[in-house]
Amino acid sequence: MSQARLASSAIVERSGRFLLVRRGNPPAANLFAFPGGRAEPGETPAETALRELQEETGVIGRNPQLFETVELLPEPGVAGSHYLLSVFRVEADDTCVAKAARSRPAGSCPPKSSNSPCRRVCATAWCGWSPFATCRKPDPWR
Repeated sequence: MSQARLASSAIVERSGRFLLVRRGNPPAANLFAFPGGRAEPGETPAETALRELQEETGVIGRNPQLFETVELLPEPGVAGSHYLLSVFRVEADDTCVAKAARSRPAGSCPPKSSNSPCRRVCATAWCGWSPFATCRKPDPWR
């Protein structure tokens, strides 16, 4: 089996709703997920979760608490798809507003050829945690 790559995600909850991002690139294009991504060299899993949260949503998190660690086994025929994912519950200020990286001002994103958060995340939403929950555009945590 291939060597697992390290990645982390951040769970931010306010009033029973969870902050999710809609992925912009394959293989997860248009799927909602917790903000997160691959670790950079020398970064701890908690540091990765906080960095990815800020890069993808603009939300500055603090006090990451490990929630779960999951091994995502490789997808058949997809190189580099084997991950060890650390998922953290993260606190953030009640006044923060989440904003997808793609919706930030023009010129603040790198070129389209890069894999920056501006290219990976195309929307954010606050979603309830039930099969019948609705998602809505970000608002100030309400």
